Formats: sequence, C-alpha cells, structure tokens
Amino acid sequence: MMLLSMAPAAQAVNWHQVATTADGQQSQSVDIDSIERSPQGVRLKSAWENRTTRSVTTYLTEYDCKHQRYRDLVENGQPTKGEWKPLVGDPLNYATMKYACDRY
Repeated sequence: MMLLSMAPAAQAVNWHQVATTADGQQSQSVDIDSIERSPQGVRLKSAWENRTTRSVTTYLTEYDCKHQRYRDLVENGQPTKGEWKPLVGDPLNYATMKYACDRY
C-alpha cells in the first residue's frame, strides 16, 4: 500500500508516480493538476516517499527546465529559502523535472 494515501497532502486528486529507486524503497509522485508554468519553467506539488522509514515529504517546487535546476518553495507546508540547486545526483527530482518540463 502506498503511503501517499495516508499523507495530509494526498488530498490532491491526481497523484502520478514519476520515479522509483532501483530498490523500490523511495519514490517521487506529482500532483499533475498542480503543474503550471512559472517564470523559470514549471511549478508543481510533489511527494517524496521513503518506504523504509514509512514517511512522506511534500513539496511545492519550481523547476528551471532550461538550466536543469530546482528550488523547493514549500516543504511539508513550511516556506523554504527557495535557493536554486542543481539536479546532478538527484535522479528522482530529475525525473520529476523531466516529466513536468516535457509537458509544458
């Protein structure tokens, strides 16, 4: 059973899993209804699930499609500093960016 069904942010109507680690212990899902254009590329709500610890972290993230970077604007309902970070070494986040940027 996916933990997303227990997460408060799971109230989103249209979760779509975009990536899973090779061992199946972590996954990233996107609320496809939340994807929208932003000045830098796209903005969306996502959820990162860690099945080992049975935890889910939700985000509002902006992706810069051209420069392949991201910034989390909100994490678990709390505003963040919103600093841009590269996607190098983050395959789940990269897959999320690719999914959203290919559609917008």
